[in-house]
Amino acid sequence: MKKTILFLLILMQFTIVTSQKFKNEWNSLDSRPIPPWFEDAKFGIFIHWGVYSVPSWRKVEDRRYASYAELYYARVMYNTENGGVEFHKKNYSADFEYRDFAPLFRAELYDPVYWSELFKKQEQNMWF
Repeated sequence: MKKTILFLLILMQFTIVTSQKFKNEWNSLDSRPIPPWFEDAKFGIFIHWGVYSVPSWRKVEDRRYASYAELYYARVMYNTENGGVEFHKKNYSADFEYRDFAPLFRAELYDPVYWSELFKKQEQNMWF
């Protein structure tokens, strides 16, 4: 067991020493190599959702990116100007905190097989 732990520690140190270092600057970040598969990719899907999808509400606003439900905590729950406070109180109560959505988030519609089949079907219908 001790040999295994020692081996893993040495391996981790080697990985850290040999990994590329990038600075928090555009020139440094742009110097990263592009993976070969990415150059040929024509279609991509990014899915993410979280507890903000439990209330799934945000008043539609004219400003760019101003209507994302992902920002429920920051832009709805405490926003008196767009009706967010009223919506939250009416549907959840004034004492209901953002973290209280966590047990309500069950991802019951999570079906990666269905999604991948749907995306593949869509990809075949695309014109590019």
